[in-house]
Amino acid sequence: QGKTSDAEFIVENSLYPLDRGSVFFTHANNEYTATPEQLKEHGYYSAVFHSNDKTFWNRDVMYPALGYDRYFNLNDYTGTEQMSVGWGLKDKEFFEQSIPKLKSLPQPFYTKFITLTNHFP
Repeated sequence: QGKTSDAEFIVENSLYPLDRGSVFFTHANNEYTATPEQLKEHGYYSAVFHSNDKTFWNRDVMYPALGYDRYFNLNDYTGTEQMSVGWGLKDKEFFEQSIPKLKSLPQPFYTKFITLTNHFP
């Protein structure tokens, strides 16, 4: 059901998601031994960059459950309609605005970028 969120779950946990429904909704309050949580134990700071609404697919709840320290979402970006592709920024603008944020993160860090252009024709 949640194709992108299912892919995120697989990558972060090395586990298959549910055959029906979305883990991001049905199991968001679980405790996970996900990649960000594991790396935190070794001094890593973790962040997600995604210029979409923070509540979309329950990411504002699920990302902390996975151990992420920071979620850069639509509220952290600026843009015009020409810079937008449906749910947020086009990739070029997204990366241009994300790079300064990335450079400001404490090191070492683990990050994930979720682009939106590939979600639209």
